Amino acid sequence: MTFSFLAIFTASLIGSLHCVGMCGGFVIYNTANSKSVFLSNLLYNIGRLVTYCFLGILAGSLGYALDKSSVFIGISKVSSILVGALLIFWGSKSFINNTFINKTLSNNFFFNHINNFYTSILKNKYSLSESNRSLVLGLLSTLLPCGWLYSYVAIAASTANPVYGAIVMFLFW
Repeated sequence: MTFSFLAIFTASLIGSLHCVGMCGGFVIYNTANSKSVFLSNLLYNIGRLVTYCFLGILAGSLGYALDKSSVFIGISKVSSILVGALLIFWGSKSFINNTFINKTLSNNFFFNHINNFYTSILKNKYSLSESNRSLVLGLLSTLLPCGWLYSYVAIAASTANPVYGAIVMFLFW
């Protein structure tokens, strides 16, 4: 195996400060008026775990399909090559201010709708129970635009294995 589950877990722990900064406000807002802060946080994180692992299974399956189909054209491990190129691109983009990419992401129809829907649930416009709201917010948090999360989804795809993809996302969680 060319990757280490321990390295993925360690990097996830180190990067968790990013998650606190980016999603901590959602969690605080959600639990601010909760009768049970523990239950709200538990359900939110169970929702995240379910969708992260599901996304890992999908990514690992996609990586597997890419690797198997690329054998016909004489390239092995195409999923790893594509993920490496994607991570290099994302890393380079962070050092170079690319206005076109930034405008494209900020004007993305899908992400804008997800953000609006997430905010509506957070403000409980759908009259969900406290527990259901926390679970739904956790389930939907995977759809928020997060480079840190999607970097790990790319790593899950590079495993070319649905089970390993789920493990990568579990360790990221």
